[in-house]
Amino acid sequence: MHNATNINNGRSVLTPSEDYAIIKKQIAQLKIHNDDKIFIHVARCSKEKNQELLINVFNKFIDNGEHAILILIGASYDAPEHKYLLNKAHKGIYWLGTKNNVCDYLFCSDFFILSSLWEGLPISLLEAISVGVIPICTPAGGIPDVIINQKIGFVSKDFNQNSFYATIEEAYNKYANFNRNHLKAYFKERFSMQTCANQYSETFKQKLQQIS
Repeated sequence: MHNATNINNGRSVLTPSEDYAIIKKQIAQLKIHNDDKIFIHVARCSKEKNQELLINVFNKFIDNGEHAILILIGASYDAPEHKYLLNKAHKGIYWLGTKNNVCDYLFCSDFFILSSLWEGLPISLLEAISVGVIPICTPAGGIPDVIINQKIGFVSKDFNQNSFYATIEEAYNKYANFNRNHLKAYFKERFSMQTCANQYSETFKQKLQQIS
């Protein structure tokens, strides 16, 4: 449509819960090395989320000696058809079940990782960006519309293991030079609830002026 207006759905900025200090301590105890980087994956276990790719690649990442752990949060990993994924996961990959305070885990993480085959626009991705957690994703659905590669996170060129591994490795190696505050500012400008409300207000004003 020649007169269509695109307004991104706004999200509230996350804040830590009263359990944040407890979660921070728990995650520290999961580390194998003191300098381990924390990768977090928030999604139910399902075909479209492609956790098999994620676990296969992260197994290799750990086996190659990188100092990192992967936290999985979501339902259905213990379903009969998915248990094999947990059985193949190496030391350093932890499934923590479902959580009511995912925000606390995000605040404790360095990277947010999605291995999806298809997506719309993941709310979990926006929430991670809002608190400055660096996203690493496959190029599924609306993800490339949000992530500017190497500026607002990292997107693999396709869905195969070599590409995804290379993207994780690149993000890991560039961590020290990545401006996480830039992510927060990007979220505020593009996806905050205030920005969304302002855009709706301005659109209504323009449409009223056109018909008056």
